[in-house]
Amino acid sequence: EQLKEEIHLKDQGLVREHFDHMRVVKEKDALKDEVARVKKQTGQAEETIAGFRTQVAELNAVIAEADTEMARQRKEREIVVNERDLLGMQLIRRNEELGLLYEKIRIHESMLKKGEGQYEDATNSVANLKETLGALRRQVSELHGSVTNVASIRKE
Repeated sequence: EQLKEEIHLKDQGLVREHFDHMRVVKEKDALKDEVARVKKQTGQAEETIAGFRTQVAELNAVIAEADTEMARQRKEREIVVNERDLLGMQLIRRNEELGLLYEKIRIHESMLKKGEGQYEDATNSVANLKETLGALRRQVSELHGSVTNVASIRKE
């Protein structure tokens, strides 16, 4: 009976070891599956990270290009603003020159009108003087004739 009991105990030990072995095999298979799943996730994560890095590089290139374009446009804007300011100053100077020219024209027109008035007065004076001269010449002629008459009367 002791033998039976030892066999029975050994059988139970074998059964327990068999079940423990089966449990360990199942755990090992589960761990293999878990390792495979983690490796797959890691691979996918690395692919995603690589994709993100590519996108970051592309976006950095776009940002660099945009910065370059913005700098170019700033320079162009500065040039345009400087040209605008220069043209504005030139316009102000031209308007000042134009104002001076208009003032000179007004002064010359005023002088011209005064000169025309003076010329007309001088022309009228010359005409009056010519009439007076003509009248005086006639008088001289008449007086010359009467002086001749007086001289001939005296001689007589």
